Amino acid sequence: MASEIYFVPTHALELLEAAALRDAIREGEIETLPGPQLTYDVLIQFLLTLAVGGGFRPEELYPCLRQTFAFRQLDPKAYAWILRFITQGGEALQGYAEFSKVQEDGQGRLLIKDKRTAMRHRLSMGTIVSDPMVKVRFKTGGFIGMIEEYFISKLKPGDKFFFAGRSLEFVQLKDMQALVKRSSAKTSNIPSYMGGRISLTSRLSEKIKDTLDEVSRGIYRQEETRYLEPLLRLQQKLSLVPDRQTLLIEHQRTKEGDHIYFYPFEGRMVHEILAALVAYRLSVSMPLTFSIAMNDYGFELLSDAALPIESYLEEDLFRMEGLEEDLAACINESEMAKRKFRDVATIAGLIFQGFPGKTATFKHLQSHSGLLYSVFETYDPDNLLLEQARREVMSVAVSEDQVRAALQRINGKRIMLKRPGQFTPFSFPILVDRLRATLSSESLEDRIVKMRAALIEE
Repeated sequence: MASEIYFVPTHALELLEAAALRDAIREGEIETLPGPQLTYDVLIQFLLTLAVGGGFRPEELYPCLRQTFAFRQLDPKAYAWILRFITQGGEALQGYAEFSKVQEDGQGRLLIKDKRTAMRHRLSMGTIVSDPMVKVRFKTGGFIGMIEEYFISKLKPGDKFFFAGRSLEFVQLKDMQALVKRSSAKTSNIPSYMGGRISLTSRLSEKIKDTLDEVSRGIYRQEETRYLEPLLRLQQKLSLVPDRQTLLIEHQRTKEGDHIYFYPFEGRMVHEILAALVAYRLSVSMPLTFSIAMNDYGFELLSDAALPIESYLEEDLFRMEGLEEDLAACINESEMAKRKFRDVATIAGLIFQGFPGKTATFKHLQSHSGLLYSVFETYDPDNLLLEQARREVMSVAVSEDQVRAALQRINGKRIMLKRPGQFTPFSFPILVDRLRATLSSESLEDRIVKMRAALIEE
């Protein structure tokens, strides 16, 4: 029996995804997923599992590990470090018996002999670590709500976000509680949860660009694009439907300030980082405050100050030079690495999550992992688990490879700057996402109706 797919768009332009997806299915294209590399926490868990069973001989196991995709680049020095870590606790923990889990049996085989250690390992096996929820409280007291730690970990003191009907300023994260204070500043930074963070994949993004390339040449081949033809023709009239060789940027001035819309069509996750990167590079030249909004197709920077975007573009906003330093400056890398380390330490067996029916609290897990992070950072800076946490923050949470690839594609395109004088079909969905976080006595629907009426009149 053939499967049926129901595509439910949240706005009209998402029909472009349906058209791209239909083409991909017809052509038999399969999305590729990058395989994780040198996940030392998983390797440590695997070695402990072998040690709980019949044990293993390190010299016999090493060639087998090198035959796997994830550890094909595992060098002898790193392997020796991991063996010392599970047998002695490494440089920083070798004085604590609980971290010396594995012993040699006198015949070259490594085993876990302690029954309590073996039981705790059996209860802790697995590589799925859930993202905890953080309590949001006013600095002066008063509980507001719960937010995923993923969102909070990206904030720096002074950052604004909109939550529970209030504009808030982040003060600090303390004991798994986000302390905040009220803010009068408007912001479009709203908490994102796992379901809202699912982004366009790279392959689907490329198929959408193919579809737009056809539309830019007046070709409406798919059923979905034919349905969207009036909207896309309006976009072409007011601004531009970009082809594959063009990056479209729209500049518009309203009572709110200067709006700059960028349309890389790289997916929400990449746009989130690109927006922060571009905003940081713009603010280096002069003090600026931005509200940022994005979707899978583009992102908006809104400032109450006038933005001479032409001169900024001449400074090469999308340069590859200094990318790592600029990414580190525009995100809270240190805090994100600490959060990632908790997952790494849990999988590696450094943190026991508790017995059935009596699991450890997230507060306990966070404080324990924070202590280990500080100890390793101070006394064992070459710790491979620290290195893995930092690497995964940049490669997974920050999507550095994807951002780098997106910048390379952008640098190969010609930039078209348009001033449409009104919101376009491309900018309107991004604007609506920002409006959701704007304080107003009117409903979102009423504000959209007014803006749509103004758009039709013009």
